[in-house]
Amino acid sequence: MRLIIKKRTDSVVKGKNIAPTPFLLYLYLLYGQVRKDYHMSVVSRKAALEQQMAQIGKELKSIERRAAFKKENAISRALNNLMKKHGCSKNDLISILQGDATVPAKRGVASSTKTRKPRKLKVFSNPHTGETVETRGGNHKVLKAWKSDYNLANIDEWLVSVKD
Repeated sequence: MRLIIKKRTDSVVKGKNIAPTPFLLYLYLLYGQVRKDYHMSVVSRKAALEQQMAQIGKELKSIERRAAFKKENAISRALNNLMKKHGCSKNDLISILQGDATVPAKRGVASSTKTRKPRKLKVFSNPHTGETVETRGGNHKVLKAWKSDYNLANIDEWLVSVKD
């Protein structure tokens, strides 16, 4: 909002003639002061941040000059070079150092994919018909039909043999 005060006793506010009252003058001055304070707070905030950056820069330089930092940094670089040379990741290195794995898994091969042990082959024989069924699971269509036809609660009574 911008007030334009004329030489006479009236002012123009957005195209309307309004008599300048002390309240309007106070608002105008307050608005100008708020703008100045805002800009000053931004400038002071920037100066404070620059001061903090300078302080942090000094701390970084003092850390980089320490012998302990130089030693740790050299070890870290050497480990990274070894990992790149042998194609290991940080997780592989950790598992080797902890003794969890003797040989780390190669990259690109998913080590989390586990194959199930194949189920045992079961051979069932129907004593009424002499028919035999070989299955690796209990969800076989013929076995279900036998259970319903002969009212069997447990089909394992007709199990003949189990093979690997």
